[in-house]
Amino acid sequence: MEVKFMYTKQNPQETANPISRLLFGWMKEIFMSGTKRDLTLSDLYQPLKSDTSKTVTDQLQESWNQELEKWEQKEKETHHYKQLSKGNDSPRLERALIRTFWKEYICIGLLFSLQFTILVILSPIIVSWIITYFRISDDTKPITKNEVLAYVGYLIMCLVISVFILHHATLLSRKIGMKMRIACCSLIYRKILRLSKNSLSQISSGQVVNLLSNDVSRFDELTYYLNFLWITPIQLTVVTVIMWHKIGVPSIIGVGALLLMTVPTHFIFLTMTRQFRKVAAFFMDKRMQHMNELISGVQVIKMYAWEKPFEKIVKAARSIEIKKIGNTSYVRAVYLALMVFTNRIILFLTLLSYVLLGYNLRPEITFMLSSYFEILQLTTTLFFPQALLMAGETLVSIKRLEQFLLLEERSNEGRMLGQTHASGVLKFKRRKAKEENVESIRIMNGNQNSNLNNVDEQVQVSIVLERVSANWVLKQLPPTLCNISMKIENGELCALVGPVGSGKSSILQLLLKELPLGAGRIKLYGKPFQDVEYDKEGYASNIPNLRISYASQEAWLFSGSVRDNILFGQPYDKDRYMAVTRACALTKDFQQLPYGDMSNVGESGSSLSGGQKARINLARAVYRKADIYLLDDPLSAVDSRVAKHLFHRCIKNYLHGTTRILVTHQLQFIKQADIIAVLDRGCISMYGTYAELSRFNEDFVNMMNRIKTSTEARKESEVVEASENSFAEKRPSRNGVRRLSSVVSTNSSVVSYDYEDKISAPDNDEAIATGRVSNKVYKKYFQYGGSMYALLTLLFTIIISQVATSGNDYWVSYWTNLEIIRNSLNGSQPFKPQYSGYLMNNTVLSHVFTLDKYGLLTTSNAIYVYTFCIIACIVTVFARNISFMKICMNASKNLHDTMFSNILQATMTFFHRNASGRILNRFSKDMGSMDEILPKVMLETIQVFLVILGINVMVVAMNYWMLIPLTVFLILFYFTRNTYLRTAQSIKRLEGIAKSPIFSHVNATLSGLTTIRSSGSNIVELVQKQFDDLQDVHTGAWCMTISVPETFGLYLDFVAIMFVACVCLSFILVDTGNVLGGNVGLAISQSLIIVGTLQHGMRQSGEMIAHITSVERILQYINLPKEGPWTSDNPPPADWPKHGQLALKNVSMKYDQDETPVLKNLNLTIEAGWKVGVVGRTGAGKSSLISAFFRLFAEGLQGEINIDGRDSSTLGLHELRSRISIIPQHPFLFSESLRYNLDPSHIYNDVLLWDSLRQVELNNLVLDQRVMNGGSNLSIGQRQLICLARAVLRNNRILVLDEATANIDTHTDELIQKTIRTRFADCTVITIAHRLHTIIDSDRIIVMDNGYIAEFGCPHELLRDKPEGIFSNMVNNTGVTMAQSLREQAHLAYLKNTREISLEDDTTNIIAQSSL
Repeated sequence: MEVKFMYTKQNPQETANPISRLLFGWMKEIFMSGTKRDLTLSDLYQPLKSDTSKTVTDQLQESWNQELEKWEQKEKETHHYKQLSKGNDSPRLERALIRTFWKEYICIGLLFSLQFTILVILSPIIVSWIITYFRISDDTKPITKNEVLAYVGYLIMCLVISVFILHHATLLSRKIGMKMRIACCSLIYRKILRLSKNSLSQISSGQVVNLLSNDVSRFDELTYYLNFLWITPIQLTVVTVIMWHKIGVPSIIGVGALLLMTVPTHFIFLTMTRQFRKVAAFFMDKRMQHMNELISGVQVIKMYAWEKPFEKIVKAARSIEIKKIGNTSYVRAVYLALMVFTNRIILFLTLLSYVLLGYNLRPEITFMLSSYFEILQLTTTLFFPQALLMAGETLVSIKRLEQFLLLEERSNEGRMLGQTHASGVLKFKRRKAKEENVESIRIMNGNQNSNLNNVDEQVQVSIVLERVSANWVLKQLPPTLCNISMKIENGELCALVGPVGSGKSSILQLLLKELPLGAGRIKLYGKPFQDVEYDKEGYASNIPNLRISYASQEAWLFSGSVRDNILFGQPYDKDRYMAVTRACALTKDFQQLPYGDMSNVGESGSSLSGGQKARINLARAVYRKADIYLLDDPLSAVDSRVAKHLFHRCIKNYLHGTTRILVTHQLQFIKQADIIAVLDRGCISMYGTYAELSRFNEDFVNMMNRIKTSTEARKESEVVEASENSFAEKRPSRNGVRRLSSVVSTNSSVVSYDYEDKISAPDNDEAIATGRVSNKVYKKYFQYGGSMYALLTLLFTIIISQVATSGNDYWVSYWTNLEIIRNSLNGSQPFKPQYSGYLMNNTVLSHVFTLDKYGLLTTSNAIYVYTFCIIACIVTVFARNISFMKICMNASKNLHDTMFSNILQATMTFFHRNASGRILNRFSKDMGSMDEILPKVMLETIQVFLVILGINVMVVAMNYWMLIPLTVFLILFYFTRNTYLRTAQSIKRLEGIAKSPIFSHVNATLSGLTTIRSSGSNIVELVQKQFDDLQDVHTGAWCMTISVPETFGLYLDFVAIMFVACVCLSFILVDTGNVLGGNVGLAISQSLIIVGTLQHGMRQSGEMIAHITSVERILQYINLPKEGPWTSDNPPPADWPKHGQLALKNVSMKYDQDETPVLKNLNLTIEAGWKVGVVGRTGAGKSSLISAFFRLFAEGLQGEINIDGRDSSTLGLHELRSRISIIPQHPFLFSESLRYNLDPSHIYNDVLLWDSLRQVELNNLVLDQRVMNGGSNLSIGQRQLICLARAVLRNNRILVLDEATANIDTHTDELIQKTIRTRFADCTVITIAHRLHTIIDSDRIIVMDNGYIAEFGCPHELLRDKPEGIFSNMVNNTGVTMAQSLREQAHLAYLKNTREISLEDDTTNIIAQSSL
């Protein structure tokens, strides 16, 4: 959701001529650039117009809508919704996909069928003709040299055509898979934008990320294999007919054995894989949900010292997930093993039956059968089962996608918004930062200098609610809203007040149609009034383009500049922008920000203070011209002086004349509202103007009197920032931008600021590794997989298995030659010199085997040896594959655990400098790649190159002249391989980088969905377009990822064809008459395997390197800067600290070594039991002081912090943090039970848990109640009270409150203050103050200023002795009445404390005298 402009290159494929397309000539520039340097995103091309995200998604959307329409029609006809949803008539995503892409895919299938049912089958026949040229017997007419050379020409021609078809069809099939993935991703995103609030509570961002990373990736693999489901049976039939014609019954035995070996195993393994995948996906969702929670709430988790229980739940999900993935991997290992020896077993059985039926072995028959079984094993044991496997796994993923797409949607009827004013284009920026290449992807508004002339004038709107009831949870009692009736006239300001959970925000959500209307009616109308019909949902409006602007209670910002966040897709109108930012008190902030309003806010606004975020959030809502403004408690996150400015200058004045609904806990402002509604438990308890309620409603008067003190207290400003030169508190943010001060003045509206275009802030983007993948990555990967002994055993098994496999192939040739010689001698042919190598007379083997009269091994003994070779091949290949997968699974498990452990122990600086999408990408896409894809690809690569090595050895053994061309080919192969791998690796890295912004965009959308939807259909279209644009960037990288291997594979296959030609010609042109047909057949049939296999191996090698980059990215996270140890060698006693005294000695702290300190030489002592308030301007160091207490930035902390005389630096972090309780400003909750949220370590029993809830008045909750994602099913006040219950449960002697009551209502605030004063009466309490009345009766006040302790002492003494001091000025700035009240409270607290101290001294003296 950021902006930057740059246009990518046009795809050269669009303008390429037919020859260039045929030979992939349009890829030339990429390979040339990739050879010279590391590629960047700007080197890549735009996707083809037919491949763009919007194009393919619109096609799939149309098909999916047809499915939904059929379902709805059936539902209307049958009126049995539940039965339909479970039956065959429910919408099926696979049907929509087939309807969208079947035409393209069938054409690709026809190309594949031409290759695999005609061209591939012709090759063995031609090879048998060539072998016939070397026949020894004279019973047939010999073939001339010219004829055999013609046969070689036919073979080469057949291979060339086959290679062209293979690579082009493969590329096209992978593009179809890409299109399916793109369309499904965008379909999911479009669905997110329509989800109802109830549906949103059922999903997590981790689940969505998993759908967009792992589930949709199944399409990329599926489309390559799926056509073989129908091609394989055709090919099998054709080959069987040919073999029947040649050898008769043995062909049936061979094919029957093939089917018996493959069909049952495939069926069993397919079923197992689908089950494993389903379970693994469920636990992967669960793990990703927890990871998302960890990243979003890491600071709170660290302060609670909850890393271990968090680690436990993640590892529990991960252990089941990796177990199921491991089972799937073993199934794949068996498949790959079948791929190696299936054809050999079938050939063995066929030749055995052929010989036993009395036929003589001939090389043209043997190697034709060998070639055919090689072809059949490729399709029947690799392509066909992979198609079944991928189809099974993809169906599971499709069902998961389908379930998501069928989630309940909010209604979009009744409100059509204006035309889209925004446009977005992508820009790629490359820069150097700390010696690392950095690639940036951001999106920007395309109309920064537009005007607002085309925006409709605002309409005067009245709102009427008639007996409205609504509920977030269907049929739950009591309902969220019950029997609400109210009327807001056009242009009025309505204030909604009431305790936490009373339903204030729910009324706003009802008007936004986020909360479904259960009963009653809502009318929104403008003048002149006219009767309007209510829709089926109970809404009515006579305004066709009604615009509602909404400011959420929790400020939502996306990663981008301040200006981008305020404009949010609206055209930039300088005058309006200046007026809005001044009304929202942002002008002074712009002066302080390093790049003004073009400064980057960081992810979720992490580089800004809470007040800044709240004001930018409000400014976005106000900037948009709307008819109704819904403002959900925008004043709570700012101090009272700023709140006064926002209320008067923004809400009252700037928005004057518009209809406004203000939810607030700042009751001092409701007197100026036109209408007031007081809610209690979902009902309106009081309603009217302030004058009416004050005059006639005693309950209202009593309420106002009861909370008079607390409402007045909200007028003070403990973060008064009168000094224009105050500096920022440099808290590092996720994107590395400093957290900057919120310097606010009541005169901010007249402060000058240059609103002209500013230079954009530099990006802190993800670093891209450069160069080739280091061998250290492979080394580390296998070290995590097993010990040196295990790795050496695996290596030995690999060598033995290849020896057994190649020995098996050699024995076929040897036995064939043996039978040729025997038949020749039996036929009275003369003895030839080349026979001598097969005679075993007078050798050691003559004592082992039975020899015939010629000294040759008997047929039965040859069969025994053959049988032994087959058994050895089966056993060793199985052992190799299973062992390899075991080591890979160990590596995945250990690498995940190590990375996760490092993440838990990483410093806070790491989390502030790295976006959540970047971290989540490691745990989702990269981990999924390493778990499931890398082991299979790596094993297949090893198998392929072992086969090629064995082939080359045997070819050279059959004809040593082949050493010459082989050496040339190896040198050529080496250099071209380096070019390919460097290019492929660079592109794969870019593909990984291009994926991260998609996840960040989705996370931002989920967290700000209500704001996005309330901003109108133009903004919804904008964020949807931005998602499509981000997908197109990724598509550009992905297209190159699949095109580069096919281009290289095409030319590599040409080299392999040349090698085959050399093998054939070397035997023909250098024929001395001594060559045996078995040797020729072995050499040619083996060399034919190289065609296709070599490029497949290289592609798998590229895939392996591409996926090993996932390991490389994961390894980057196993050496993160760590915090100190969690435990120490000298742990404190169980009851430490007994008293709660804190002493700071020369304490200084930096967030970064290159920055100035944020705490500077602090020295003070906080005695046990003191209540201490911490005040100061934004940036003064208040939050940094808390960070120092918890040692969150220990690497930059100097000096001593002693607790009860123990230096905290000598303690383990958990020993320290677990003994300090904290109530954070933003409550953090797990998506687990309430019991788990209170006590994740399971230390306390239920009695204590219930007691803690009772003390904070949460009796209505139950321990087993499920807390939804982020606590979305609880109000903010309830979430904060749960945090208070945690503190009660821990019962520590030190309690820290970090502005904990800033965003809650008066009742909850009073409850928290009461609990602290009673439950923690004897404890040391340190409060970061947001409201002066909460800390005015403290024992001591710490006044922070620019990192120093400017003042420290009793509040009364500071006010009395330092009338011009900072604290005195803060009190004075609250106004005469409030200042006097605060001074009186401070004086009373001083007298009370003095009296208590005097009584303690008297008691001590009496005890002393008594003892004397």
